[in-house]
Amino acid sequence: MFTDVTGREVARLLDGAVEAGTHRVRWDASLSPSGVYIYRLDAGTFTKTRRMTLVK
Repeated sequence: MFTDVTGREVARLLDGAVEAGTHRVRWDASLSPSGVYIYRLDAGTFTKTRRMTLVK
């Protein structure tokens, strides 16, 4: 899930269970403005939140 700095969800790239392994998901940000976005990865009890800057 991607949110902007105000907490508004702007994209959900993958929702639901996937098999174990390495996965790659591409975000088409062509309609999103430049700025700072927050993304969160959830896997079972593991959660990681990071900040990403989109520059166009």
